[in-house]
Amino acid sequence: MRKSLLWLACSMLVLVVSGCTEEKALALQSAAVQYRDQAVRALALTASGIRAATAMPAGTADELAVKLKAMNRPMDVDTLEFLLTGDAELARAAGEATRPLDELRDRVVAFSAIFDNLPRGSYLAREEVRRVIPVAFRMNQSLLNVAQQIETGTIRITDNARRIEIIEDSNAAIAMPVGAQRDLALQRAARSVMDLSARERQMRMDASVNLLQAAEIGNTLIGLARNYDQVELRDVLNALNDALTLTGRISPESKSIKQALTRLHGATKAWEEDTVLKPLLSQQITRNE
Repeated sequence: MRKSLLWLACSMLVLVVSGCTEEKALALQSAAVQYRDQAVRALALTASGIRAATAMPAGTADELAVKLKAMNRPMDVDTLEFLLTGDAELARAAGEATRPLDELRDRVVAFSAIFDNLPRGSYLAREEVRRVIPVAFRMNQSLLNVAQQIETGTIRITDNARRIEIIEDSNAAIAMPVGAQRDLALQRAARSVMDLSARERQMRMDASVNLLQAAEIGNTLIGLARNYDQVELRDVLNALNDALTLTGRISPESKSIKQALTRLHGATKAWEEDTVLKPLLSQQITRNE
């Protein structure tokens, strides 16, 4: 995230030096690219966490060879997922759970391409910018919904493989004869549980923080698009700088995440009630948008 923010800050500095209508459009383009990169990163982290929630401990090479021989079919994505999870149902569940995230990622990339394809010698007109607002708004809603579901536990992000290993190690320790070795094994198991708890919490926090940082940039994009014909390049750069400040304040702590969720949900509600945006947000979005 830090490298991405530095890239955007450098892009903004270049635009300050040149500063005209074309540069105002390119500043918006820079923000859209940053939005894409941050959202893609956040969705990848979330999908990885969801897959980890169904993963099984890795088997030995001999065990995997037996499974491959029994399958008697070419290796593909589904086959690999089966080998990683050890269960066809779990593999399907992981695929179903991450599919909406993959679809959202594709929409974000397509949205950014609108700005990527902007010719360097041209500028965006008011109506062109306004047309992307409903798309950006709905994508931002989706990002916030995913972050909210992680916060409430609706989306489970856990390290299932490590959980199973800890269960096996703990049961083995419990079955040992009473004595110093058993006590030591139980202490190791207890430390493993504590370490796993911290690791899973960090996985959830990392996914949430990245989702909210993307939503923060998206919220700024919506505001800039709404007021595009009324702002100067300086106003665009100031808004982007404010967005960088806000994203930097979202930290992997429960209080910070809750505050960011509350603020961004409030911004979403404000956009829905905005007299300028309300007609735009009620428009149907075609599939290719």
